[in-house]
Amino acid sequence: DLLVDGNITINPLLIKLKIDHSKINLSSSDYIFKDQSFKFQSGELKYMMEFIFDSNAKTSTKIPLFKALAKDVVLLVDANKTFESKSMDFKLSNLDHDIVSKKLHIQKISATIDKGKIYDKFVTNTNHFVDRINTDVYDLVLNLAQNSLEYNTSADINISNLAVFNKNSKKLLESKLIGAKVYADNSNIVANYLSVDQLKTYYHKENNQSNFDNLVVQKKQPSSHSDKTSINFELKEAKLNDAAVFIKDKGDLEVKNIDATLTNVKKGTNAQVKLNANFTEHETISIDSELNPFEPTSFMDLKGEIKSLNMQKLSPYAYGSIGRNILSGRLSDTFYLNIDDSKLDSNHKIQINNLEVSDHIEQSNAKSLPINLAIALLRDRNNVIDLNIDIKNDLNDPNFKAHNIVLTVLTNVIIKTVSSPFSILGSIVGLSGDDLSSVRFEAGSAKLSQENIVKLDAMKKVFDKRPELSLKLTPAYNKDEDTEAFKQESLSTQLKTKTLEQVAKKYNVKITKDKEATKKSILYAIPIDTIKLEELAKKRAEGILKYLLSIQVDKEKLSISKDLNTQSLDVKFELNAN
Repeated sequence: DLLVDGNITINPLLIKLKIDHSKINLSSSDYIFKDQSFKFQSGELKYMMEFIFDSNAKTSTKIPLFKALAKDVVLLVDANKTFESKSMDFKLSNLDHDIVSKKLHIQKISATIDKGKIYDKFVTNTNHFVDRINTDVYDLVLNLAQNSLEYNTSADINISNLAVFNKNSKKLLESKLIGAKVYADNSNIVANYLSVDQLKTYYHKENNQSNFDNLVVQKKQPSSHSDKTSINFELKEAKLNDAAVFIKDKGDLEVKNIDATLTNVKKGTNAQVKLNANFTEHETISIDSELNPFEPTSFMDLKGEIKSLNMQKLSPYAYGSIGRNILSGRLSDTFYLNIDDSKLDSNHKIQINNLEVSDHIEQSNAKSLPINLAIALLRDRNNVIDLNIDIKNDLNDPNFKAHNIVLTVLTNVIIKTVSSPFSILGSIVGLSGDDLSSVRFEAGSAKLSQENIVKLDAMKKVFDKRPELSLKLTPAYNKDEDTEAFKQESLSTQLKTKTLEQVAKKYNVKITKDKEATKKSILYAIPIDTIKLEELAKKRAEGILKYLLSIQVDKEKLSISKDLNTQSLDVKFELNAN
């Protein structure tokens, strides 16, 4: 149905029309635009327009009002379904076109899309669903002179209940409301604000494939033109309100109540980001960052804090890397991260409370690490582990993998801790290197020197600070040096009551004029029983044990190995976890 009502005057020419056209079947026509075929699979359109043409003074066209309503629209582009909507409202107010100057001014454009579904040709088989899109465009000015297009305008955009699905109908994200206020002209796009409410992002990974994989289709780059004007983009402020991220890969992790602000996004300057979020009510994360949003790997300066994260959430990841489940524990991390020209420099001050892990699980195929010993070495009597970890890397390194860097570093910390435990403990009590790893004796002696007593006193402090450790002593003697010392002692004792000739005769040694040569021959002839050396080794270990007990080290934490070291004057210490 088409209704036209109007009047015309000839000199000067003035045309006024009111057109009301309803029940247009959109699927009856095909359209070609820039070699692309547009066809409506279905849809019904009606519109109403007021039109004025005036040649008096200057030739101009005016449309005071244009309204259109489309229902049940399904649009095909090159025979591919591209867009569908339950209904679309469009309203244009006060269009004024000067035919001579070719300038066009529209006071306001309002558009609403209800129950919309977009099949995005630039994103692989991905559907976007919206309940409602409202767009208000203000003061759109176009200059079509000299076959070029110049424009400036501002717009308010609101999108309600957006949902995005991938090709397998898996939901990627959804948002309650997205709002923006934007100004644009030929060289600038300025978003005064962007607000996103209740954004929910769903990340799933299975069999090394995530629901976000292969999402974006690589588009052909348009041919460059030297005279093409670049667009300056500026975002003054963006807010994320009550957002959430749901991660499901090896485990389930939820980050909720995310509130974030992004300000000062502009080329040539650094933007600021502030973020606060919760895993649960008592598990929080906060981030304060300055970064280059256009090239984040060129510059980023970030400070953040994680408080009281339940480490059971990390158990599925630990299972794959260290072959154990995390049974309990709370992790807090105060960290900074700096990126300058793709060089990463980061520090983490980590505190772990009440950590408990399972025994090694053979089915995990992960390398078996002495985790219990590492925990005992690092954990104090309040069940707290404090770590200070530096991470440095080149983001351009092909071997760099950001997603598992923290677990890799923690694994390296464990390996370093258990491979040089006495250095770790020495630093706690003010000793350097491996000073605590053994006690050295004089040849032939089981007496503790003052230096050894200082070490054992320090070991007492270690047990006070690391109550989960136990100590095993390996008895030791040096066959050559201790034997020589025993022989010297035997000869010296005998010469106190006997002459050199009597001692020489006892061992059937020929006496010469050279007394020293005779003594050497006697020393060589004096027999030393291996049992005596073994008794010396035992006395040394027992002397250490006795002293540690005397300074109140728990007897249950001390033991003497059945093994025997026959090549050393050092009684070696072996640390274990209780």
